[in-house]
Amino acid sequence: MWALFVLGLPAFAVALWAARLLRQELDPTRVPILMYHRFLAADDVASGRVKDPERVWVALDSELDAQCHALAAAGYVTVDLDELQAYFAGTFKPAGKPVVLTFDDGYSSCWDLARPVL
Repeated sequence: MWALFVLGLPAFAVALWAARLLRQELDPTRVPILMYHRFLAADDVASGRVKDPERVWVALDSELDAQCHALAAAGYVTVDLDELQAYFAGTFKPAGKPVVLTFDDGYSSCWDLARPVL
């Protein structure tokens, strides 16, 4: 009986979820746009120098690094919004699957911690 459940979900639900992901992966009109709010240095959090009550809105620099590596390994390349518009117009072909990264609110951590990762 336990074989019918993955992560507490019935096997058919997992199959439906996997099929939906595959459809999205193969649909060239769907482009992921990832939004980042602000960043913390993983070393500062690990040492206790920084405690952030809004952790849900914050990414660690190490998390961004891991996410960027995972995207690259999956064949994604970052495109800017002009390139995205040209992609949808059919006048631009990225070197891989397009993904857009956005950084909102202009926190200095986007420049100080995210830029070196990118």
